[in-house]
Amino acid sequence: MAWITDSKRALVASGFAAAMFLPCSAVSADAGCQGGTRPASFQRLASTDVRGFRTGMTFREVSSRIRLEHLGGGDFEGVQGDTKFDFGFSPLGNLYRIDSQQKLGFFHPDRATAVKLTGQLCAKYGPPDFNQLPGGPVTWSSYARMQGDDGRPLTREVQSLSVMFQATYNQPVELWIKLLDFRILWRDSVQQNAGPKARAEDAVRF
Repeated sequence: MAWITDSKRALVASGFAAAMFLPCSAVSADAGCQGGTRPASFQRLASTDVRGFRTGMTFREVSSRIRLEHLGGGDFEGVQGDTKFDFGFSPLGNLYRIDSQQKLGFFHPDRATAVKLTGQLCAKYGPPDFNQLPGGPVTWSSYARMQGDDGRPLTREVQSLSVMFQATYNQPVELWIKLLDFRILWRDSVQQNAGPKARAEDAVRF
């Protein structure tokens, strides 16, 4: 299964409007959300699961749990109960992006709502890097040191998670989640490219 994925869509982070700032430290004690010994920016997410779907699943595994509609390239969408999903698959058919929009009903998320949700998120994914709930996103980013094509060391974002409430006039409040694991996309892209690259290199004549 070989798809040409729109990498720009995957690599551009969603823009969120900032509102109330709620530091994670304000809820860490109640939520049991303690930092690790490594710098936070180099920690991996404690979980890569969203409602039973996790990055790294194959297309067959995902499609066995939800009916999917092809949007183009490696992008598919489906609905399960009160939640709409948008999935991104690598060129080899492995899940690297999960977007979900869950309808929560008509209410106003307040500080108490934010504290409760932050505690739940910390328990599952670990301490976030930045928290603006309830009016903005709570986000996680994980980085890794890599070697560039020119042989020089560089630091790149390898995992990204953002969660926020989304309210639209006269519509129910939704919980939006976006989870990305770029390592899966990069790994499969390199693997897909290996054969054609080797043949092209062998075909070079002077």
